[in-house]
Amino acid sequence: MISLNKWKDKLPEWGKVWNFEKKHLKQEHSLEYVNRFILETYRAEIGHIGMGVFGFACILVNPRDYAQMALICSLVNVVVQIPFCLIQRFNRPRLIRLKERLEKRHSQ
Repeated sequence: MISLNKWKDKLPEWGKVWNFEKKHLKQEHSLEYVNRFILETYRAEIGHIGMGVFGFACILVNPRDYAQMALICSLVNVVVQIPFCLIQRFNRPRLIRLKERLEKRHSQ
């Protein structure tokens, strides 16, 4: 299996749309920025899970004759969302460790 770290940066990132650039960490690692980054990983994961689940709504809005095609499209949509969820779950623990290091540094 190909390592997630090798392909995760090749997928599109829409943080700019939500006024938060997530492609790279800012040079200065403020606690506030890291907390926001962690929150954004939760939001992104929930958003991608939601898109995967709500994609099945296309089955309901299409005529019965197209149910098979709508199901296939819905399943493809779920498969497309999975890598984005994996990236959030990959990044979050690393960000949490960074946050803990920053908290220790600030408490000293």
